[in-house]
Amino acid sequence: MGVSVAHAISIPAHVDAMARVRAQLAALLREQSWPGETSQRIVLAGCEAITNAIEHGSENDDLVKIDIEVNGTLARLKVADSGRQGSSLPSLDVEPPPPSATRGRGLLIMLHMSDRAEIRPTGRGTEVVLEFDRRA
Repeated sequence: MGVSVAHAISIPAHVDAMARVRAQLAALLREQSWPGETSQRIVLAGCEAITNAIEHGSENDDLVKIDIEVNGTLARLKVADSGRQGSSLPSLDVEPPPPSATRGRGLLIMLHMSDRAEIRPTGRGTEVVLEFDRRA
C-alpha cells in the first residue's frame, strides 16, 4: 500500500479504446489495494474525463494522453486532448442539464466523484486533472 505507481497511456481518440483504459485503471487500483467504492469513483470519473476528451476535445486521428499516479493515500488522473477547432475551455462552474436531457452530465460526475478537479489549457487542447483521496 505504500509504493507510488505512475502509468502513462496514449489512446486513439475513439470510444473503442475505453474498455482497455477502464480495465488498466481498475487493475492498477486493485494492485495498490484501493478500496472498492473509492476505486469505482475513480474509474467512473476518469472514464468521463476520457470520454469528454474524445468527444469534445479531439479530432479523429488525435491521441488522448492519460497519466495516472497512485500511491497509498492519493490517486491523480490527468487527461489531455489536443483540441478541436472551435472548442473552448470548459468551466468548472457548470449547471445540471434539465432532467429530460440525455447528455451533459459528464463534468458534473467528475466534480462530484473527485475530491479536487482542475481544468487547464494545454496549447490548443485541454487537460483535466482529477484527484482522489483514499477513503477506508
